[in-house]
Amino acid sequence: MKEQTEIFEELCQIPPLKEGWVRLVHRCIDKGSTVPNITKFGLVFNKEAAGLSSIRGGSYNSITEMASAYDEKNFWESLKHDNFYGYDNAVYADTKLVFDMPMEEFCFLETFGRRVKGKVDAKYLVAKISNINGENTDITLPQEKVRQAQLIVHGNPYPQVQANNLEEMVDKFLEKIPLEKRAEKKEIIKNIISRNRDNFLYEMQEIRENKKYNVNPQITSQKGRTI
Repeated sequence: MKEQTEIFEELCQIPPLKEGWVRLVHRCIDKGSTVPNITKFGLVFNKEAAGLSSIRGGSYNSITEMASAYDEKNFWESLKHDNFYGYDNAVYADTKLVFDMPMEEFCFLETFGRRVKGKVDAKYLVAKISNINGENTDITLPQEKVRQAQLIVHGNPYPQVQANNLEEMVDKFLEKIPLEKRAEKKEIIKNIISRNRDNFLYEMQEIRENKKYNVNPQITSQKGRTI
């Protein structure tokens, strides 16, 4: 069985994505403290919210300003022809860090993570692989090899990781809200999580239909909304 602390470095070793989970890919250059810090602290997309201002990380409003979000099918398709662009020097990244996390937690942090938690926990990191088939043309893998790895992965075990308690995360966020307004705000949060989930699933379907695997799916309907 795969242990929680294992981080795979071979494409064929990646675990299958659990039902109801989302896969995140952060592209980076494996140099200096970048990967060790992410391995230790997680993917810090908002340093202030995470309370980690002393380490290298982002000051973003959402996870998808720092990572691409996929379902499993779109993840594998992206590996065949990933001409991703953006995120500072990520165009020339030599490394992909792959995180698998519960969709509900992702949908909560995508809107509210800039104000609470501010990171994707390191325990969700499942793989560190080469940034194959990207703009860095020195790192490529034939599509047939990608397809073979995809077939092997279906037989791999799921990661043994305990998901965070979303209810506790929401309650922590609500500590900043006046007591008499918390019930109302909690319902709003629940609705936003639901909308974010629906939007993500719709975007995954749209990407498959249009075969635009190089784009970065983002949840947009609730961006900028405050409570």
